[in-house]
Amino acid sequence: MKKLAITSIALSLLLSMIILVIANTGDISKVYINPEEQTVEIRDYVEIEIYTNLTEPISGWELDLLSFSSDILHLNSISEGNLLSNVGGTSFNNGSIDNVNGTAKDFFCFTYGESSSDEGSLCVLNFTAKNIGSSSIDFDVLLSFEGSSVSHTSQNGTITIIETQPPSIVDNSPSVAYTEDPYEFNVDVTDADGIFGVWVEYWYDSSTHINFSMTNAVGNTYRYTISNIPSSNNSLYYIISAKDNNNNWNTTSTKNIQIEDNDPPIIIDIDISDIKQYVNDSLNITVTATDNKNISEICINMTYPNSVTHSYLIVGNKIGDNYYLESSYQTIGVYSIVVFVKDDAGNFVTSSSYNFYIYPQYDLDKNGKVNINDITSVTAHYGENGTPRWIIQDINLPSPDGVININDITRITAHYSEEYPELIEI
Repeated sequence: MKKLAITSIALSLLLSMIILVIANTGDISKVYINPEEQTVEIRDYVEIEIYTNLTEPISGWELDLLSFSSDILHLNSISEGNLLSNVGGTSFNNGSIDNVNGTAKDFFCFTYGESSSDEGSLCVLNFTAKNIGSSSIDFDVLLSFEGSSVSHTSQNGTITIIETQPPSIVDNSPSVAYTEDPYEFNVDVTDADGIFGVWVEYWYDSSTHINFSMTNAVGNTYRYTISNIPSSNNSLYYIISAKDNNNNWNTTSTKNIQIEDNDPPIIIDIDISDIKQYVNDSLNITVTATDNKNISEICINMTYPNSVTHSYLIVGNKIGDNYYLESSYQTIGVYSIVVFVKDDAGNFVTSSSYNFYIYPQYDLDKNGKVNINDITSVTAHYGENGTPRWIIQDINLPSPDGVININDITRITAHYSEEYPELIEI
């Protein structure tokens, strides 16, 4: 009888211990992947959480290691969940992601004096589904409160990627785009289950990607038009994506379209500083020109009074959009100029003809006749002086000396009554 009582007591103690263990296990915090299992299409973005149900408070957590199949998934980012941010200010540290080996580590988050014992998301994992298959999502998380680890259980997850027959895309878009002109994307898209939508994603060089829905123009043809190709870029890149009614996607590889410049330069203005100028006095020709890319050549083709043409390249003489030719001329008569402007792509423009006139210094009133008016123009300043050629009446030989005297008068009388028919009544 005594032995039976002892045995009953021992059984009771053992049963109590088992119940206590079960009770303690039930009270422990849980950390798990949410959702635990997920099936997605290839190329989809997949978002899952590392989630927790807490039975004890925590003020920080650390993701020591996350593992996934890098052949199946590409981890885009890990961002902070809502568990700790719901109770106060937090500090979240971005660790490192290794998409070659399929790991991430050293992500952690903590509060500033606050704690949480609720349920919520520790962090959010954003993946891209790369290939068909299944990948387990394994993790090792440390929960912490006031300098001590908090016990918990962990439950890994699984992501399965599937793919069915995608739509067929035939790209008929032009192989070249031209500056300042429209460009039309043109594709034929077919699928046995019907087409839900077709999109074009395009960008220039390193610019922001732009995504637009394409219009079903007729039959299986879809189109989208860029109204104006900017001149500031060299290449247009684009991808065509199509989705059928069963949510199956097809996306083309990136296509590179060269942007060619077919817009000639623009001559805004041609200014001749003094259409009627004297021999040996400076005359400036200013050409104002622009181009949507770059001007590579500006040439002033000048025909002299003897019908000989000289070409002057002035692309290096510029301030802003103004290009200059400053020179003096020794031959009396009529000069004509035609301006030629070319850009880097070989586009060019040619101006109409412009004339200027070079008079002898002793024809002071520039009327093509040497007469008494030229003499009295000098005598009106007789005896005055300044720097050489300070006024037009300083014309003595061998070169102006700044003094207005008899030498300037005799320069005129030496040519008295001469006429230059091509310069009369200009």
